[in-house]
Amino acid sequence: MNFDAKKIKLEVGFYLAGFTDAEGCFHVGFSPKRNQNNEITSWKVNPLFAISQKERHIVAQFKKHLKCGTVSTNEKTNVSTYRVSNVFSLREYIVPFFKKFSFQSAKKKRDFSNFIQVLEILENSIDPSCPSKEDIERILALRVNTKAIVANRIYSDEVILSSLEKTIHIDEIKQSSETNTPNSERLQGNVILNEMIESDLYGDVKAENALSVYIAGFADGDGSFNVSFRKRDDYSIGWKINPSFSIAQRDRILLQLFQKQLNCGKIRKGSSEGIYYLEVLDLNDLRTKIVPFFKKYPLLSEKGREKFQKFYKTLDLLSLYPVSRATLEEILQLQRNENSKTRYTPQQILDRFDEYALQKEIKTQQKRI
Repeated sequence: MNFDAKKIKLEVGFYLAGFTDAEGCFHVGFSPKRNQNNEITSWKVNPLFAISQKERHIVAQFKKHLKCGTVSTNEKTNVSTYRVSNVFSLREYIVPFFKKFSFQSAKKKRDFSNFIQVLEILENSIDPSCPSKEDIERILALRVNTKAIVANRIYSDEVILSSLEKTIHIDEIKQSSETNTPNSERLQGNVILNEMIESDLYGDVKAENALSVYIAGFADGDGSFNVSFRKRDDYSIGWKINPSFSIAQRDRILLQLFQKQLNCGKIRKGSSEGIYYLEVLDLNDLRTKIVPFFKKYPLLSEKGREKFQKFYKTLDLLSLYPVSRATLEEILQLQRNENSKTRYTPQQILDRFDEYALQKEIKTQQKRI
């Protein structure tokens, strides 16, 4: 199958790259080769590109445009995963695509660069199916080693390196799961295969707007439209309603790039170590910059579109001043199931509104006397 990354529309390529920057992973796993005594004799290196989403039509776009890989859906979790594990496909399809539609975050750039080096090591190995000790050591130095990934590996770097020095029986190794993609081992035996690939989702976008499309893809994976409530005694309804748009990232420079393109928002350091937030809190910026931006460069996931639609409808309702009880009820209805971590229930919010409305009515009557 012929593949040319240059033939992929810019609006498609940069959206998929942005989405991958937020949700995708480049994974390097190891599986042991054993002799008749069940002793490890060598290791097979398993490079993998994968991206998971609950909406199959999103991950299906990767297979459609990258011309390789498989799409599978877990029956229990309803999570769909696009995966490419064939080394030839990774080298000839995945790598050229992400070289053309390059990542913006420093972490994903580094992960991708290391992944390319792993593929090159395997390509230059005398026997790619059985790399030498030196090649394995180089690959181990390149693969992603975050705390979460290391904690969930079947075979630690130490076990792999030790097996190259001495004979290890497979039963000596405690196994858990080796993956940095959700449920990747469980997916293999419990999937629904469906090769129907949907048509293009995006319309025409000019090349100079590629970064905007990239941001839309990234926000579809890692963005958040939120409406929170804060008690305020100096507000006539007893509440300050705070709509916001935010993206959380460890890469501050990436957020600065997004901030410049969106022409709004502030960057703050989060409570978790190394996490930064690009936040847009100003109502005018939300109405005049964020809403028009995502109407022009829409989110493609159904969940993302639904959240955005509820968000801008909430902004429209907040333009009705003063906020009536009916308006507040409509806002709460729109946000139902959206704010699972909210401190206040809808009933608590309405009760406080009623309390302040009653106080206001009493004061009005007293002035008339």
